[in-house]
Amino acid sequence: MSSTLLNYLNKAENWLREKNIASPRLEAQVIFAHFLQLKRYELFTQSDRPLNADEVTALRELLTQKARGVPTAYILQSKEFYGVNFYVDASVLIPRPETEYLCEQIIQREKSVDRIADLGCGSGCIGITLGKHLAAQEIVLADISADALSVAEKNARQSDFSAINFRFLELDFTAENVESQLPNNYFDLIVSNPPYVLGEEWASLDHSVRNFEPQKALLAEKFSDLHEKLGRTVYPTLRSGGVFYVETHPQKLAEVARLMENIGFTKIEILNDLSARPHFLRLEKL
Repeated sequence: MSSTLLNYLNKAENWLREKNIASPRLEAQVIFAHFLQLKRYELFTQSDRPLNADEVTALRELLTQKARGVPTAYILQSKEFYGVNFYVDASVLIPRPETEYLCEQIIQREKSVDRIADLGCGSGCIGITLGKHLAAQEIVLADISADALSVAEKNARQSDFSAINFRFLELDFTAENVESQLPNNYFDLIVSNPPYVLGEEWASLDHSVRNFEPQKALLAEKFSDLHEKLGRTVYPTLRSGGVFYVETHPQKLAEVARLMENIGFTKIEILNDLSARPHFLRLEKL
């Protein structure tokens, strides 16, 4: 009996608890289910299933990563977002529920969109999700990181999205003359989740974020400059009547709104997140 699935699962839960991992039972179940390609309930309907030596060794390695604080999404190389499992690794941020909620609001509000750009796309989950649900004809996924673009391309190649024309662009929206890399008056919708963690907040982030997720995608050392450059990159490439959505720091929304108004955006709207906190901006170009 000592080699059964349930026995090893119980041992894993107890070991993670000793390592002070939050929700050790859930974490153990998620890791076992993913590795063994089972539903979580099947861990118990197949509780007497024996595990062979190779399976035990592989599971120990995954659990050791978890005990070190590695986020579960990186261990599994998968994160569900808007009903789809996206590939993720340490070159991209792990998709958050707040960002998923932003996508939901965009899908509800914007009914007819042909061309979308996702700037700072990371895994591509935002642009890909919007492209699917808004029936867009073209999606540009852009990121400063070539490794992140590789992840986005891998996700875009899923069969669920085969009808969409994707373009991938290595782009630093803070660079000089970056506008020349994007067509003028072209996109119906642009969305961005840029770095917005403030320097003074960095040390207080959870260690699983601070130690494992890409700092460049999180930390905005020059917050105002970064957002102004983002707005100046976006504005000329939106068509008249186009819309720009940005996720940013809840305490900095008013500042970002003023920056965007100075650039030329009109009909600026502040949107709340799941916690009823102001978290997103919707901006139109006349």
